[in-house]
Amino acid sequence: MKKWIAMVMLIAMLLALVPGCSSGEAEELETTEVFRGDMVVTIPVSGNLEMPEKVNLSFGMSGEVIEVFVDKGDMVKKDQVLARLDTSAIEAQLDVAQLRLKALEIDYQIARNNLMQTIYPRYTGTFLNDLAGTWLAIEEIEAILTEARDLVEDWDAEGVALQLDEAEASLEKAKEKLHKGRWPMPFFVKTIELQTDQAALAIDIALAEMETIKVALPDAVLISPISGEVTWTELDRLEHVMATSPVITITDTSVLKMKAIADEMDMPDIKLGGEVEVTLDAWPDQQIEGVITYISPVGTQQSGIVFYETTIEMTNPGEELRDGMSATADIITDERNGVLLVPMSALIRESGNYYVMKVIDEETTEKTQVKVGLDNDRYMEIIGGVSEGDKIVIPD
Repeated sequence: MKKWIAMVMLIAMLLALVPGCSSGEAEELETTEVFRGDMVVTIPVSGNLEMPEKVNLSFGMSGEVIEVFVDKGDMVKKDQVLARLDTSAIEAQLDVAQLRLKALEIDYQIARNNLMQTIYPRYTGTFLNDLAGTWLAIEEIEAILTEARDLVEDWDAEGVALQLDEAEASLEKAKEKLHKGRWPMPFFVKTIELQTDQAALAIDIALAEMETIKVALPDAVLISPISGEVTWTELDRLEHVMATSPVITITDTSVLKMKAIADEMDMPDIKLGGEVEVTLDAWPDQQIEGVITYISPVGTQQSGIVFYETTIEMTNPGEELRDGMSATADIITDERNGVLLVPMSALIRESGNYYVMKVIDEETTEKTQVKVGLDNDRYMEIIGGVSEGDKIVIPD
């Protein structure tokens, strides 16, 4: 009899420790509090960092390197001179071309003087009006050609071109004056006139040749088109290089991007300009901010799933970041501040509804239905059913 009474009391004590559906005595369980915080919903993507702003530089002509001003690791500015080729041969050609131009100008003066000596004594009285206009035009050509010569010596290509255009216009005016009158021109006068035209044309050709030489000179100078760091070069002084062969790479290390692919199911939540939190495999505890700058309109299939290329630009890159590093990006799709949160592990889902085991007192819990909002796989937003500070049980 005593044994039976003892067994009944033991069973009663055990039943008292088991919580009921609505109320009961609480046992030693893990609990947490409903707290207020910020909810961030993200879509994870993976990829690699890259520095897309880079240029491979090469000379526009072949030649021997006489000066190298930079080495790997040097920081350079836009329009900075990086290296030079030997241009002594080209400069010698330019000197010869300038001397030839002077000789041609002398030939032109001789031809002009012959024409004047032939026409003025014989035809001035009869054809005064036509000849006066002709010689005025010729004087204009002479002045323009003088200016063009000065501009060539000063390396003003744009000015030379303008002066040549004016010279051609004035030459046409002179020809028009010479042929305006309907009077017969003696053959020997016409021959001298053609000699003058030929001398003027030779000057134009010489100027064009000088311009060709001048255009080649900048090809011997290597200038950086961007600001950045010299990330590669094997250029040495006295080395012979070929035209268009890359010799220096400049990389803008301040521009850092990440290319990733996103599942088509996530595309409705991914927007241009969306904020991103990037984590590197090399520095898992460091968080980098980014923004979505490109979403490809063309998808690619992998194992039957459609993905879209997405470009993320870092907004606060550090000096320790490197091109090619593996990274994971959390694309922020929704964010709410100051909302009630509970761990996902504390929720009980039944028939599409969510419940928590709310702690009433030290010995009693109560199954309570809650209304939920956003979740991020770690926490769930609670819209109603419990209050901040309420204790809830985390089931085993």
